[in-house]
Amino acid sequence: MEMTALLDSGRRGARDEALTSFERRQYLEAAERALAVYPGALGELVHRELRAFAEFGFRLAADRLLPRLAAEIRRGADARSTR
Repeated sequence: MEMTALLDSGRRGARDEALTSFERRQYLEAAERALAVYPGALGELVHRELRAFAEFGFRLAADRLLPRLAAEIRRGADARSTR
């Protein structure tokens, strides 16, 4: 499954289900990319939130904001790498 599709899939609806190691890696990669895409305080904030989600996401996923954020960052990074 494509990484962005995995982040967008909504599979993480159950609040008691932990992320797989693959999913966790995807969020950590998105966190690192956020520092490059959004310099300064905004990048640091996004980085911290995505890292926290990677650690505790299954407990924080009620509104799906962070999975959508990670997917958008990954899509943007993928688009830039094909130019």
